[in-house]
Amino acid sequence: MNVDAQPIGQPPSLMVQIQNAPDLTTLDVLEIDVGSRHPDIQPKLMGCIRARRFELENGPDGDAQ
Repeated sequence: MNVDAQPIGQPPSLMVQIQNAPDLTTLDVLEIDVGSRHPDIQPKLMGCIRARRFELENGPDGDAQ
């Protein structure tokens, strides 16, 4: 049994949603959700927010688009 498998019908985790955010507006909404999470996990999630924001603003290769 794969303990990492997502239960059927459940939305992806917040971290997965952050990593797959299609645009900055969606990322802003997810950033608000981070504040409602346990304080111990917030720094990790915010790190993902910053990384994804950089990707969206500069492209996946770090080049400005």
